[in-house]
Amino acid sequence: MAGKYDIIANTSDTLPNMEDSSNIEDDPMDISTKISNLYHLLDLRKDMGPNGFAVDKIIISQNSLKKLCNIIVPNSFKSISEINYASLNSKSLNLTGIYGTRESIAKYLLQSKLIDEQIHSQLVQSQTIKDNNNKPSLKTGIYLLIRNGHGLVIHWPEEDCYNIRASSQKRKNAVTLHRYFTKLTDVHFCLLNEEDLKTFDFNLRKKSSNEDEDDEDEDIDTEYTVKQVQQDRTDFNILKGFELNLPRSKKVINTKLTLPPSFPSAMSIESCHHQSFITCHINEPQEISEYDEHTDTFSGLQYFISEYLNRQDYSLQISSLIEIEDLFNLAYILQVEEELPVSYVAEIEKATDDNKKLEKDEKDIIAVDSDSLTNMYKDRLQFIYGLFDKNLDIPMDDSEQDRIKKEYSDVINKLESSIKDINSPKWKEYKKRFLSIQKSVESSANQEEQPLIYIIYQNLFENKSNYDKLIQNLKDFHKKLLKIPDQEDIPEIPDQQFIQSYLNNKEFDNYPDIKEEIIKLFYNEYTTWRDTFLNSIGDLVKDSQKFQNMSTKLQNNLEIRTHEIGKDYIKKICDNIKKKYNNNGSNRFVVKKVVSKKQKFKLEFELIKKRPSFITFTIYETHIDSEDVQNLFEDPNYVPTPQLQQRISNIGKYYYGQEFYFNSSRYIFK
Repeated sequence: MAGKYDIIANTSDTLPNMEDSSNIEDDPMDISTKISNLYHLLDLRKDMGPNGFAVDKIIISQNSLKKLCNIIVPNSFKSISEINYASLNSKSLNLTGIYGTRESIAKYLLQSKLIDEQIHSQLVQSQTIKDNNNKPSLKTGIYLLIRNGHGLVIHWPEEDCYNIRASSQKRKNAVTLHRYFTKLTDVHFCLLNEEDLKTFDFNLRKKSSNEDEDDEDEDIDTEYTVKQVQQDRTDFNILKGFELNLPRSKKVINTKLTLPPSFPSAMSIESCHHQSFITCHINEPQEISEYDEHTDTFSGLQYFISEYLNRQDYSLQISSLIEIEDLFNLAYILQVEEELPVSYVAEIEKATDDNKKLEKDEKDIIAVDSDSLTNMYKDRLQFIYGLFDKNLDIPMDDSEQDRIKKEYSDVINKLESSIKDINSPKWKEYKKRFLSIQKSVESSANQEEQPLIYIIYQNLFENKSNYDKLIQNLKDFHKKLLKIPDQEDIPEIPDQQFIQSYLNNKEFDNYPDIKEEIIKLFYNEYTTWRDTFLNSIGDLVKDSQKFQNMSTKLQNNLEIRTHEIGKDYIKKICDNIKKKYNNNGSNRFVVKKVVSKKQKFKLEFELIKKRPSFITFTIYETHIDSEDVQNLFEDPNYVPTPQLQQRISNIGKYYYGQEFYFNSSRYIFK
């Protein structure tokens, strides 16, 4: 029941992924020299016995074993007396083996494409003693065949050793070789057919033992003593057996998929090493996908795609996520609708121009709103700082004001927080000096010298050093009469109150020229700040939520329109490709991306193959621990608890059981 897939592809994962191309033997008549990576492990040879008669011996093929060991662990086998057993013992090989007649083994190797027709004919040809040295042959023994990092053990028997008329020596050699064969393999498959099995006498051992006993007992008198051991029972008891929980098999969703009647869902099998169990289940049909890419010229890529569509039973499909530029490249390669890219670019440019016109119209409207907002805050400045801004009344409809306040609330919040503070360094400096001098003079006990306005004027129109000097003089000469304020004693006066109450002090009206000069000094700094404030309104409007929403909306509309245009062209191109490449392959060739690169094209694609439902066998080996072994030794009726043998994969993942694919088109299960 073993096919190529389930024997070769599921052997040990631990063999190194390297193969030896050199021949192992030098004998030109030895077929093993013509089969690459075939290693002769055990050899059956004739030797002279002490009595002068030829005897058969099974020996190790040293040269072949040396090359095999050095492949598994480099430099581990230098000579028969210099072998690195420690490094070799660290490797674990779980091998699968086959045995049967020469014809059945040769047929299997040919069907599995492990040998060619010429070697097959040489393996199965019958040989006589006379021409034994003149024709190529494969020596009897145990061989290891390595393919792609996997190993297959072959028990190559003597010719006709399974025949009922085979000599006792041949049968003995077959048994001895088979004993070594089972020690080398974890799982082995019998390739004997029903005709071969007919020659087996399964009662031969029983018959021969009875005949020998009869011959020995003819001349011997034997005295028997009969004792009653147990009374006859009319019924029998079934002793409790062990329990073993096998891993749950794959769930079959489609209930219409059922195992053939001859296939058991689970059964136990005999093994020379461990009690084993086999389960059988049917798998759902599957789609196997494989991603790949191919870079080639225009004509080379044309040929590459046509090979899949015309010769390998693939139907062409285009990914729903493909970009329009990639689709144009594909249409160009397949020679479908070459004029479409030009009209597509024209439509995209028209959509972009239309969007720019809408954007200009929206910006013009917002610019008008920005002017209206500026006029609103000119009136607002007049209301707050009326001494400096007069006769700026700009009429505006109330509903228009309400609209602007609603649509530009975020801008108005920022303007309101800025308008109440004249954020000018010189303004703040003049204001501090003004309030400091006024505070100093007002706290003086003797105010008969100069009027307040003269002192303020003098300090405002002098440089900073004169101002500091004046303050120091006031401290020196009027310590007892004048209290000089500290920095923190200067009152915090809002700019609106400062202009209306301090600069516009009625007491200063008696000195109109000086008052006008002081107000002019502050007015110049105010106008500089005011112009900056009003000019910032345009920038704030561009950063407003309304402006951002407008820009985002226009961008989204352009993307939607571009996507719609691309979608229409994708549909046109895909429909035309389907018309030209209307094939119904069972597999799918899905185009993902086609990128143009320096007169070449890079194709990214996915191959989706359909795999019908299939049957798999899984073999589970078990073992019992040392405690159970001791209990069985002491009590034959003891029921042990078998444990599943654990395996480890190449990536370090543990799993149970070895799975084999059953090719129902080539084999039958009985």
